[in-house]
Amino acid sequence: MSGGAERQLANLVRQTSSKEFSHFVCAFKDADFFAPVIRAAGYEVYNLDLTGKHPWLAGTAKLRSIIYNYQPDVITTWLFDANIVGRLTRVWNHRIPIITTLHSSDYELATIRAANWSPVKIESFRQIDKLTTLLTKPYFAACSHYVKNSFQKRLEIADSQIKVIYNGIDPTLLKCAVDEPQRIRQEFEIPANGFVYVTVGRLDVLKNHALLLRAFPQVLSEIPQAYLAIVGTGILEHELKYLAQTLGINHRVRFLGRRGDVGACLEMADVFTFPTLLEGHPLALVEAMFKRLPCVASNIEVLQEVLIDNENGLLFNSNDESDLAAAMIKLYREPKTSQRLGKRALLDAEKSFHIRTIAAEWEDYYRFVINQANQN
Repeated sequence: MSGGAERQLANLVRQTSSKEFSHFVCAFKDADFFAPVIRAAGYEVYNLDLTGKHPWLAGTAKLRSIIYNYQPDVITTWLFDANIVGRLTRVWNHRIPIITTLHSSDYELATIRAANWSPVKIESFRQIDKLTTLLTKPYFAACSHYVKNSFQKRLEIADSQIKVIYNGIDPTLLKCAVDEPQRIRQEFEIPANGFVYVTVGRLDVLKNHALLLRAFPQVLSEIPQAYLAIVGTGILEHELKYLAQTLGINHRVRFLGRRGDVGACLEMADVFTFPTLLEGHPLALVEAMFKRLPCVASNIEVLQEVLIDNENGLLFNSNDESDLAAAMIKLYREPKTSQRLGKRALLDAEKSFHIRTIAAEWEDYYRFVINQANQN
């Protein structure tokens, strides 16, 4: 996978103090997306070469030998299958503490319905998650208070076991050449005077691109030079393109696909839009804030941890296409408001979500967990 959790892992490994911390990363399989960055930082990435949907026993067996040789002070696990493997390993060696990272509200009914998951299957995963948590008593790092509260409720986690550490962004990875934004405009036939709204995210139901497309005709009626740029790929790509055509806006909608130059895509835009239904912590939104873009986002609980309405962005009533369109139009008609929101967004992103800040919080948490283990 080339998702947010893997990106966070790579950023964390690169940014923690090499004088105090050393990392050895194990991947179930295919670590090509993030392994080069970690290896460039001087750390090993070991491919466990696991097969099957949930290779918990095989993963535990392979990890045991690695732990025996490497003798880590703490194990940090990322995503569900790795969480289970880490806990099964702790059953064998209870001396080494484990930190489980939490990235989304997987067990909330709204998440299950929006993702069209099987409630029975998710409940079975929750029971496994809860049982292994009770048996091994891991520590947890949640990427937002929303995720923390969700897992505390669903897994009965004590406050002493869990800490909120937001996702961190390394703004240097968003840098681009001066002429790159203009080249993107030229590539997708967006004129210099075009007013561009951009969104970044996989094309699936949870990201709610359909609402953005349904709101855009209202925007076009007020802003004839408006364009909508959608960065990302996914299972709904053909459906969304068909919707744009049906709405008669396909001549002003650009599907940019999967990009390695997201920073340039953000810089070529005037406003960032984020109509998402569910998030653990919004990496794409925070990246836009680092680019000083005024942002329009869904007024959902987790995004309220990032944006304060009319202070560092605009929040619209979720699933209200007219309210979304009004916010988008407002940022065109009121350039001073747009500039004010973008400036504050950058300041808040630098303060709360810079990878330097987040890496320091992780270092403190590592020290705390290791110290607690040494005392027991």
